[in-house]
Amino acid sequence: MADEIGLNPYIDSMWRAKWLIVLAAVAAGAAVGLYRFKQPAVYTSQALLQIGRVWKEPIEDPYLTAELINSPSFLNQMAPKLGSKPGLVKRSIHAATVTAGPQRSGYPILVIITATGGSSSEAAAFANVTAEEVIARQDLSYDQSIRPHLEYQKQLEAILAPTGALAASQKKLAGSQPGGAGSTAQSGPAETTQVSPPPQISEALAKALHDYDEVRSFNESPSITERTRLVAEAALGTYSRASIGSPAAIAALLAALISGAAAIAFGILRGTPAANAGRTLSDRQDVPDATIG
Repeated sequence: MADEIGLNPYIDSMWRAKWLIVLAAVAAGAAVGLYRFKQPAVYTSQALLQIGRVWKEPIEDPYLTAELINSPSFLNQMAPKLGSKPGLVKRSIHAATVTAGPQRSGYPILVIITATGGSSSEAAAFANVTAEEVIARQDLSYDQSIRPHLEYQKQLEAILAPTGALAASQKKLAGSQPGGAGSTAQSGPAETTQVSPPPQISEALAKALHDYDEVRSFNESPSITERTRLVAEAALGTYSRASIGSPAAIAALLAALISGAAAIAFGILRGTPAANAGRTLSDRQDVPDATIG
């Protein structure tokens, strides 16, 4: 009962200010809703980027690539190329990784670049130009990484070419291919081509030839070595408008809470009549009767 009596002054203060609280909530919700409604339409476009590899090793960690794209220094450098202000570019471009595999042990496979703009073409241009800049930078890393492997392949070719082992191996490989020099276009003994066996080579040359085949396959196989590339070029941006309902509701609730707290504080400062009356009655009951009978 004491708690209920103690809460009555606060409830009375809020009840007297109920219309002010309702008015504040409606005004705040309407103001936020109108502001969001007047915001210009936003177009969103996305580009998918696959990080290149050299001998199965990625040129750059996809997580690092995404962080680089999101960094202020990179976005500031992109602003002149996009013909826009740095602040707008920072708000318009964001990168993240696309992972595959189980949830706890997933691994990144793609980098997705999301760009927003005031028009569909602007959003697509932001995403594509950013992807092209990343590709140009990683092409330099690719060239530096593949160079030692290409040089080693040339060294092996220089060693094997004078011995004839390389030519014999390539002729044998071509003959085993459909339509190659060693295959018969038509049946019949007169048209069968014989492939001379490769000359006998030393163990060192055999190892060099094995290394050459391996190096060449690693350098030329697209599943092992490839440059960074666009998996999907950004298409024209899709239209979207800022949401209104949730922000307006949150603003109205906050305004109601603040108005209610202000009404309680004002009631405490000025003193409610019910509280003053209760305090006077209590004081009278606590004073002992000093009248001498």
